[in-house]
Amino acid sequence: MIQFNKLAILHEHHTFLKELLAQEDIFLVGGCVRDLLLWITQDPKDIDITMSGDPDSIWEQMIFDEEKTSRFRTEKFGTMTFLPKENDYEYELTPFRTEGWYEDNRHPDQITWSNDLLLDSARRDFSINCLYRTGANNSQEIIYTTPPKTLNTALKNHGVCILIQDAQLIIQDHELISSLFPWGTLDQTILEKILQTAPYCTQQEEKSILSAWTIGIIIDPHQGINDLLDQKLQTVWDPNDRFTEDALRILRGVRFVNTLNQTTAITQLDFTSATRKSMKLHAQLVSKLSSERIHDEIVKVFSKHNPFGYIAILKELNLLEIVFPAVHQTIGNHQPTRHHSLDTYHHTLMTLKAIQEIMKDKVSELNEQELHEAMLVKIAMLYHDVGKPEQYDNIAKAIEENPEKPDRSWYLYHTESWALMAQEDLKKLSFSKKDIETVMRYIRRHHRPGEILAWSETKWESRLRKLLSDGGIERCLNLMDITIADRTGQFNPMQAPWFEDIHTLKNLLQKLYDEEGQFTMKDLAVNGSILMESLKIPAWPVLGDLLSKAFDWVIGDVQARNEKEKVLEYVRIIGEKE
Repeated sequence: MIQFNKLAILHEHHTFLKELLAQEDIFLVGGCVRDLLLWITQDPKDIDITMSGDPDSIWEQMIFDEEKTSRFRTEKFGTMTFLPKENDYEYELTPFRTEGWYEDNRHPDQITWSNDLLLDSARRDFSINCLYRTGANNSQEIIYTTPPKTLNTALKNHGVCILIQDAQLIIQDHELISSLFPWGTLDQTILEKILQTAPYCTQQEEKSILSAWTIGIIIDPHQGINDLLDQKLQTVWDPNDRFTEDALRILRGVRFVNTLNQTTAITQLDFTSATRKSMKLHAQLVSKLSSERIHDEIVKVFSKHNPFGYIAILKELNLLEIVFPAVHQTIGNHQPTRHHSLDTYHHTLMTLKAIQEIMKDKVSELNEQELHEAMLVKIAMLYHDVGKPEQYDNIAKAIEENPEKPDRSWYLYHTESWALMAQEDLKKLSFSKKDIETVMRYIRRHHRPGEILAWSETKWESRLRKLLSDGGIERCLNLMDITIADRTGQFNPMQAPWFEDIHTLKNLLQKLYDEEGQFTMKDLAVNGSILMESLKIPAWPVLGDLLSKAFDWVIGDVQARNEKEKVLEYVRIIGEKE
């Protein structure tokens, strides 16, 4: 259900903007209005604004205090950004405008500033993002005695409706919009006439009275509210025009359908048939987008929403090969039934669904840095098996060359080659070097928990200390979660996923960390200088090898072995043997 009463929250933003811009007729537009209607947020931080006028005159007429708010602008597109220093809100103001043709499928060649709200609405992407909201004082009490109508009926039959309890006026009729906002400014006389004659909705059966000191006005020129109620995503006007103008709208549409379905108000949002058909028709235009734009879309989805659904929609719309080519190559790559009942692509989808559910349960406990790491874990899960097609090809070739004793060297380094495939894709998507290295680290080690479990229990502690030393507690726990998700994604009816051993390993890991912390090479009781001085050995070539062996010995029992004399004695013994 749409929550119109939540729009009252926007009043504070209106007040701030009116003081800043010395302007009454300010419109909040787009995502902040949509998300409040859907109850996605009760405190939107990113606020898009529009109004009549040109950027230069608006910029010059501002009542601006640099000590309270910083500001900057982009000259070409006229967008002005305001950052109040007392909070974390961000306001972006782009005045009413019309746009020329988009030669590069991304940016308009010509921009003309306008005083016409309807012309401004015609350039926007989707109807549910084309919702304008402003406010007006209402000094007179109005009594409604005619029978109330349902919202859908009033809007479809009259193009206007008043929500009495929420003090909101919704206008879709273009003639009413033009008469109410001539030159982009509110006509108070027309407003009073509309309030007196428009149909209304109310929960009351008796006569209804509108006496609020202020009323919110929602301008909905392309029936976005109807589409929210009907759970449909469609473009403003012809989808072919919208997508050929700006191909980023295709990816934005995928994200909206995927993420808005996670709200309490919508559970089955889908494209209209015309929108879906046009997205598939123009999918190749996405390849012309800058990698930074695609990267931003991916991060928005993988950070906190539903990457499982996102990948499935990309595949459906012929976009997966463009955005994640290595993942696309896993489609139809069948795996041994003993371990997997699904091909590599569908196995990956199920593991992605499993890891996002695991991470979702932890979100409330994570700080900003940990949330970013969780996003990278999900991307690593997406790529954890991308090398399977190559792996199975190598198996077939090895068996063909020597059926009795096939060469199995391909298996030793397969996770490294898979990590390199992820690196290639993610570099093209403008992920940072640090983020790519983190993803590669998870891919390289995603079998490590299983390998530890393959050892006898007496070796688990030393192996976990080594893992903990290399990665830290959070990354080790994430590896355990990746293993759980990987097993979940096998979905073999003859081999149900088994997690008890992984949970045992996680508990042991946490116990070791709580008791000993993260033991690293710098915590070793000796260092290179001590070894060279005590054992009279040169720095090269054996020193590094001896330190590594000493470290591996100490982590077998840190508390009992990490003493200088014990470590030196151990190094002397292995040195003599060698």
